[in-house]
Amino acid sequence: MIYYNVKTESYLADILARVGYGAEFYLHLEIEQSKAESLIEKWSQRYNLNQSASLRNQRLNRGIWALDLVVLQNRTLFNENRIKLCLLVTPAKLERFDFTSQNNVNHFDRSKHASAVINEQYAKDLAQCESFYSIHDRKKRLIFTSKHSYQPRTNQSDVQPDPKISVLSVYELVLLPYSIEERKKANKGQRAQNGATFDKTLSFTWRLHQEYLDFKEKSLKRAFTKAQKIKGRKPVISKSELLLKLKQALAQETNFLSKLAGFRGVRKQVFELNKTMFSLSHKFLDLPLSVVGVELRIPAYIWKQKRLVSSFEEMKEFHNIYK
Repeated sequence: MIYYNVKTESYLADILARVGYGAEFYLHLEIEQSKAESLIEKWSQRYNLNQSASLRNQRLNRGIWALDLVVLQNRTLFNENRIKLCLLVTPAKLERFDFTSQNNVNHFDRSKHASAVINEQYAKDLAQCESFYSIHDRKKRLIFTSKHSYQPRTNQSDVQPDPKISVLSVYELVLLPYSIEERKKANKGQRAQNGATFDKTLSFTWRLHQEYLDFKEKSLKRAFTKAQKIKGRKPVISKSELLLKLKQALAQETNFLSKLAGFRGVRKQVFELNKTMFSLSHKFLDLPLSVVGVELRIPAYIWKQKRLVSSFEEMKEFHNIYK
């Protein structure tokens, strides 16, 4: 099946949902919009991506592996005329592997086996078959990247260099254990629904990549350094005016953290980043954050919502309509 998205959160949620239903291998790429439609059409014909959910489950029960495609064009990709594609492979039900009970798994051999099975069942030609990676392979984790514009530093105060573009690894798909508190909450919800108990100890979730965490920590320190300079300026301004300027200097960074995708792993990391800001506030400003008026929040949970687009054409037109 094909899932079209115009928001990063829904794209990541669709991938996570497929993984929850048994998807084990992936192919992730970003291409030009002009090439995306023909590639989607080629994959649709080769891998039966337009089959119904019931037919997909029947084929899985008969030993035929299933493939799903998740597509994204958010505002940033729309401005660059690019598309992200994630092709996910779900093994047949009798061939799924329990990674929670097995150690020292050769993920490379397992990925080669998956590519061979897909080629045998669908492509019929090794030259056409895509190479897939295991979501359980820590060396080949599924990573969501995004472009970031920044201003390079210069020693000449009168020279303003052009902004540079860098690609940051933002989110990564990882297998994380549930905390005791999370299991208690899940148990309450399941008992209310059907009386069952929640027995999972591990599950996949998205978390912030270490590269992005390092970037945000540096950004937060720069914001507090800027606020420190404002506080030390002469002549001294009134306290209310000073606190307003300090809040404005910090608001962009603190507000951005609360707008990240609210998956379990991300929420934990933002909570830890928020804790570091208390010490930064005392170190740079000698003031508690509550006095500055900065409200620290963690991202809201991702809830299932109505799909905004259902075709490639609708996805392309969405950002033209809702500018």
